[in-house]
Amino acid sequence: MRTITVKGTGKLQLKPDLVTLGITLRAKHEQYDETMALAERQIEALRGALERAGFARDDLKTADLRIDPEYRGEHDDKGNFRQIFVGYICMHSLSLSFDLDMKRLSAALSAMAESTSEPEFSVQFTVRDEEAAAAALLESAVENARNKAEVLCRASGVTLGEVQGIQYHWDGHSFVSNTRCEMANGALPMLAASKRAAMDIAPEDVSVSDTVAIIWEIC
Repeated sequence: MRTITVKGTGKLQLKPDLVTLGITLRAKHEQYDETMALAERQIEALRGALERAGFARDDLKTADLRIDPEYRGEHDDKGNFRQIFVGYICMHSLSLSFDLDMKRLSAALSAMAESTSEPEFSVQFTVRDEEAAAAALLESAVENARNKAEVLCRASGVTLGEVQGIQYHWDGHSFVSNTRCEMANGALPMLAASKRAAMDIAPEDVSVSDTVAIIWEIC
């Protein structure tokens, strides 16, 4: 049996329909209990501010929460290096996702600015249904491989037969737009003081590609 192996590449341009805010809260104190109490006040202040901006309390999701001892390195009078215990630091990573809406994004940023939590944040524009997007991408790659195989068979005077095998490696995809929304340190207080925080942003399409190799019988 004769076979032919053809690689197909699928490409998609997807309109972002989801905004995801990555939020980090940092709480520091010499005492463990005080660090945790400060962290709790931070998250409650942030949740309260977002609720007042129209978000549900459970829209804010915890992605990671950890508390670690913090040390400061220094040299003593004899030049020996040592680490001095400073206290504890609590890192609380959260996410807030909602349909792509610049007014809602501005409301969320304004809420964070007005809270006392002093959050750090990043903004990503993504697609909500990543599973459907991944399936469409794979279908595109298979169609591209078939089209190439049919052209090769016509040019060679042979007939494309049944599929004998598929070689594919699922590595996952990043369905994130290249558009980034960032603010310099200290910009949140200025946003809080602004009476008009709405932003006119049109994020770039999400560009993804994938490759599949298909083995056909030829006759």
